[in-house]
Amino acid sequence: MSTKSPSRPVRTRAKRACTTCHARRVRCNVVETQPCDNCRVSGARCEIGISRRGKYPRYIINPHPNGVTAQRSSEKGFETSSLASDVASRSVSGCDSLRSRETTIDQKDALPHESNHGGGVSNTAPVPSPACPHQVKGEMDRTVFFGESSPLTCVVDEGRKSPEAGVGGQLSKFRWQYPIPEVVCRRSGSFSLFASRRARRVEQLMREGAFDFPDPPVCEMLLQAYFEWFHPCFPIVDRVEISESCHKKTISPLLLQSMLFIGASLCRDEALRDAGFHDRYETKFLFYDRAKDIFDADCETDSLSKLQALFLLSFWRSTPSHEKDTRYWLGAAISLAQTGEYQIHRPQIEAVAFESQGKKSEEENMVVTLRTAFMHPCQKLALLTDFQIRDQQVAAAFGLPARIRDEDCDIPMLEESDFEEEGPVGNPAIFGTPKVEHALYMIQMTRLARLLREVVWTAYLPGKLRAEQAERDRLRQRLMQWEAELPPELKLQDATERGTMYFAGMLHMAYNNLYILLYRPSYLDPSDELKRKEGKTALQAACQSTRIIEDMLSQNLVQHGLLHLITHIFSALCIHTIHFCRSEGTERKLAEHRAKLCLLGLKELQKSWDLNYWVLEIFFHCLDESTAEYLQLSEEKSPKRGSTPTKQSARSTQSIPDLSNGNSNSNSTPSSAELSTEHDVAGPGPQPCEEQSQPQPQHQQQIWSENGPQQPFTPSNNEIGDMPIDLCEPFLFEEEFSKNFKAQLPEVTYLRGQKEMAPSAVEPATSATTSQSEPSGLTKEQLDFFNENGYLVIRGFLSADEVQSLLTTTHDLLDNFPLESHPLTRFTTGDDVDSDKNGKHVGDEYFLSSGDKVHFFFEPEAVAPPDDKQQRPRLLKPKQQAINKIGHALHAKSPPFQRVTLSRRNAAIAASLGFRDPRCLQSMVICKQPGIGGAVPPHRDSEFLYTSPPSAVGWWIALQDAGAGNASLGMWKGSHRGRKGGHIRRRFVRAEEGGTKFVENDGPGLPRGMEEEEEPERENNNTGVEEGTDFEILDVKAGDLVLIHGNVLHKSEKNTSNKSRFAYTFHVIEGAEGWTYDERNWLQPPPEGFSRLNDAVA
Repeated sequence: MSTKSPSRPVRTRAKRACTTCHARRVRCNVVETQPCDNCRVSGARCEIGISRRGKYPRYIINPHPNGVTAQRSSEKGFETSSLASDVASRSVSGCDSLRSRETTIDQKDALPHESNHGGGVSNTAPVPSPACPHQVKGEMDRTVFFGESSPLTCVVDEGRKSPEAGVGGQLSKFRWQYPIPEVVCRRSGSFSLFASRRARRVEQLMREGAFDFPDPPVCEMLLQAYFEWFHPCFPIVDRVEISESCHKKTISPLLLQSMLFIGASLCRDEALRDAGFHDRYETKFLFYDRAKDIFDADCETDSLSKLQALFLLSFWRSTPSHEKDTRYWLGAAISLAQTGEYQIHRPQIEAVAFESQGKKSEEENMVVTLRTAFMHPCQKLALLTDFQIRDQQVAAAFGLPARIRDEDCDIPMLEESDFEEEGPVGNPAIFGTPKVEHALYMIQMTRLARLLREVVWTAYLPGKLRAEQAERDRLRQRLMQWEAELPPELKLQDATERGTMYFAGMLHMAYNNLYILLYRPSYLDPSDELKRKEGKTALQAACQSTRIIEDMLSQNLVQHGLLHLITHIFSALCIHTIHFCRSEGTERKLAEHRAKLCLLGLKELQKSWDLNYWVLEIFFHCLDESTAEYLQLSEEKSPKRGSTPTKQSARSTQSIPDLSNGNSNSNSTPSSAELSTEHDVAGPGPQPCEEQSQPQPQHQQQIWSENGPQQPFTPSNNEIGDMPIDLCEPFLFEEEFSKNFKAQLPEVTYLRGQKEMAPSAVEPATSATTSQSEPSGLTKEQLDFFNENGYLVIRGFLSADEVQSLLTTTHDLLDNFPLESHPLTRFTTGDDVDSDKNGKHVGDEYFLSSGDKVHFFFEPEAVAPPDDKQQRPRLLKPKQQAINKIGHALHAKSPPFQRVTLSRRNAAIAASLGFRDPRCLQSMVICKQPGIGGAVPPHRDSEFLYTSPPSAVGWWIALQDAGAGNASLGMWKGSHRGRKGGHIRRRFVRAEEGGTKFVENDGPGLPRGMEEEEEPERENNNTGVEEGTDFEILDVKAGDLVLIHGNVLHKSEKNTSNKSRFAYTFHVIEGAEGWTYDERNWLQPPPEGFSRLNDAVA
């Protein structure tokens, strides 16, 4: 007989509470009346949940009490560790709260090398027990969803009318989620046929290694890639929960295998190789296949884990004949979400404000947002939004109906507060840390996904060829509004860092793709002026996408891009291909260049996602023969010496001999002899004449050809990067197409001396070849000519594609820079040859601050100065034809110019010239506009970029043909020598009173090694130009390089022709100890210092 102290108060409690009050931990009277008082006041739906009291298992018999002995096995080039199958490590419950309470890990089951990595992953992961048929499911597995049209709703509605409204009143709340009776749960969980089959299947999977995982460091590396690249774009899992479950070893094996599959897709190549993986595709397939087997065996009973894993498996790309493709897995995930507690249709999401009544507690006075009683509201909302985004992207990419209709959903828009995490993660180095741009990206991508649905619904329904004018205008306004409301963190022009460029780039690719989709019908049918005008919008969007691709390629971000990037690049490729077929001349060449850039982007994505080549095969087969042939480039060369082909490149069709044409040898990998042979695919452009390969007679000026005659718009045949990228997927398509597609891909790296140099009349035959592994510098003959004359011309330094890339970038800069943010600064020199004879050398703040920016300087004749009528300068010509030069940090701010400038080839040339630490300090495009391109007076570069002692050397690259007719360079041979007055006697510096000025040089006048040469006597001539001096006018072609000594006199006349003369020039100085860059120079180094050529990797 129990005794109770009469003085001790007895706590009374309600027998049951509704889900809303239970979540708030407040008193509920739902047993007396429904809805309860709290729900009636707040307007919330009042539902009685299922009590878990006494229903979870008190003990579990482990069929393997000692677990599975840890064993190491080598599988496909990497080691895995068998999982300890201690059933206690994975409670039969699918609910994480139960896992945490019931889980214990026996220390004797841990592997000897197992250690706690601060929240990292252990290689002993949980395994479901085959001997536990009565597995308790999570809360979401105990409910079923019936929509408004279900007859069941009319039965329960009768007893759920508002008491205040009476019998004929309106229903206070609708509900579409019903608890499954407990007897049904027990009956379904104990059904012997399912239970026995599941037990046998689990045993089989354990023998097959489906529950095996790599060692902890490898898992951590793959999870780090997952949370760095994938999770910010699709926060399908809760970072804190995953960190905790990995640490406690309670994470679902199905979910972990799926996450490792994504991590293997997006991690760096070096990290994958260091982990022992030799082939990315096989690594991905291993994790994918394990996750697929676990799902097919119905081993996972936690619906949330299944839902998350199915979403991740939808990123598997297979062939068109495979049923379990992207839409299969995504459809399964959506179906599970629609029928379970995670309803995508009519989700239980609402804001509930609790007002004070009577005696209030602090908790009752709070404004609570209740979205569901079974999971964190932010996680659920992010989960539903991820499904919505992915479904719209996949449906639009395949041209198939979306499974989620906006009309059936009331999913609210995400807010930044929805991404706040509850508690810290175990190891931020692995699981990452949330950033502002992560939440902003998800919010803006959600908005774009809903706009995508509207665009497709408006323009691409069956029987609807194009949208109505009013609908197109409405959608265009909404797109413009989206761009105007874009937060600064995701604006493309402000995305200077690598991390922000990744999110801003992918976001703007999706944005431009909407313009392409909206106006593509008009572009395909330019039958009237309105359609032609609208069609240009699609072309402009494709061009903008290509520029983003180029920027992302320069920062190695495309490889980490997600799957929807493939669709957007392919969409731009189709527009450029059509534009190529319609255009002529320069416009046609630009379209060709952009199309090849898109193909290069697809090639990079192939590294991560094993691009579906059968789509591209269809694409190329749809083209006419001449267009497909014109897009072809030379095949890539063999790998570098000492490198071995990847396992992917060595993959043959022996394992799948019947998937191509029945011949197992049809798709075999080329032999080493074939790989070492260069196969040139001739394009339709003019071929070099036979006479061109013969030695040319010696001209007055000495010129060397680095690469021999170049075919128009044909890049070099060097490999990309250190490892060859195999494009042959024999199980995807025929060998013939793999060769054809491989020939479509452009090169963005530079000529590294692999091709034979065309012998010059004065060059010895021994200098004909260069190393394939390292770029060569100057030959002895070239160096002697440069030292003697002060300049050197190298023919064909840039390929035609490289030249076209720089020209395209230049024109894009001229077209898109806003006049409002750039003053009309005129570039004047103050010399007598200036058209503005009363002006000084440009020296305003806009000019002085251009060292780390891209600024635009106008021709004096293109700008009218202020007068009595106009108080501000005004343009006399279109801005594209009014620019004198663009500078002075193109090499640091523009990826195409950066690739051409900071290259190993230029570093090798600088080493030949004696540089120990060459630094590029400025770069610019000199436009020389037709008719008004201003003259540049005789000058020495070291006067403007002075070091003590002088060390400047200029790289001057013609982007257009330049000769005597359109103001080419004029060189005074030997004027850098001291005996010809090559001393630096004046310098261009910042004036103390502001602006710039020339001062007398009080430092060394000649570079180191030339000090012994005497300076001739000259009077009143600081430039050192002798009267009557003849400057030799160089005749150069696009792509030719002119190396200019910093002490040599050179100039260019005014361009009086009707042809422009674009040239790219950058200057290099010595940054090693012993050379001093003067602090008085007009150009001062940025905080990070001048760019080092020796750091170049390409």
